[in-house]
Order: sequence, then C-alpha cells, then structure tokens
Amino acid sequence: MTTDLPIPQLRPSDDQLAVAKAMLAGARLALMTVDVVLVPLVMPGKVKGVWAEGQPVLHPGGFWLASIASLGGPYDFARARRQCQQAAEAALARQPGTIGYAVIDEHGRATGYEGVRIELVLR
Repeated sequence: MTTDLPIPQLRPSDDQLAVAKAMLAGARLALMTVDVVLVPLVMPGKVKGVWAEGQPVLHPGGFWLASIASLGGPYDFARARRQCQQAAEAALARQPGTIGYAVIDEHGRATGYEGVRIELVLR
C-alpha cells in the first residue's frame, strides 16, 4: 500500500489502512455518502516541531467515517476530526507528546496531520 505523506513517519498502520478501505467499501455498498476514514495518531515524547530520528508513532484504536463535503449531519468531517483528535488525546493521556490523525481514502491513500495538544497551548 502506498501513502501520499510528506512526513514518512506520520502515517497510519497497515492495519488501519486495511480496515479503512474495508469500511469505505462497505459504506459504498450501503449507499452511504462518505468518502474518507479518519484514524488517530499519537507521537509520545514529541513536544517540538522537528522530527527526531526514530520518533515513535502509535496507532490507537478508532475509526471515523466522514464526508469531506458534509456540513453537519452524521458524517460531518469537522465532527469526525474532533472525535478522532479526542481519541488521540485520550490515548496519549498525561504523557508529553503530540497528537495527530490521518485521512484515508477508498484506495488506501492517506494524508497525515499533526496537532498541538490543547493543554500545551493553554499553559
């Protein structure tokens, strides 16, 4: 499987890619109006923007179906992104680190995004 990620380390696991593709195939058969799956990513210990060699990326559970074009409704992209980020935050718990998420399409292509933990910004 290939990914279109600018940061090679910031990618979903092979299992996440396979499950996301299966979810989207099932959604297409059910005539659901979704086009991506979001999955959480966690980078424990990464508190600065520069990637250190060997930075671990954890892949906590959770998958959110979403429609990029949806504004509201059950498959609202912004809501799925928030829920995905909350799951990443919960997986990181009280450790220092960075949360992120990946957006996966039906072909298994993924784009990863990293964010800053809310508590670190508010301090």
